[in-house]
Amino acid sequence: MNRGRERRRLPALHGFVRGLAKDRPAVQAGLDLPYSNAAAEGINNKTKLFKRQTYGRAGFVLLRLCVLLNQRTSPAAA
Repeated sequence: MNRGRERRRLPALHGFVRGLAKDRPAVQAGLDLPYSNAAAEGINNKTKLFKRQTYGRAGFVLLRLCVLLNQRTSPAAA
């Protein structure tokens, strides 16, 4: 099978591979370095979860309180 036909059959995969190749130094640094933003992403994810759960029932004050209480009781925060 020729390369042109493969590209037409899997355009999303080839776009992903092109993006990885374009950002190779950043991808390599992400794999090699010991740093991670996982903790910040976890907090963002939990905040969005609270926001979805309280949609239409509570305002910003309750959302803020839930986030602050969760940070204090979270094992990662200790």
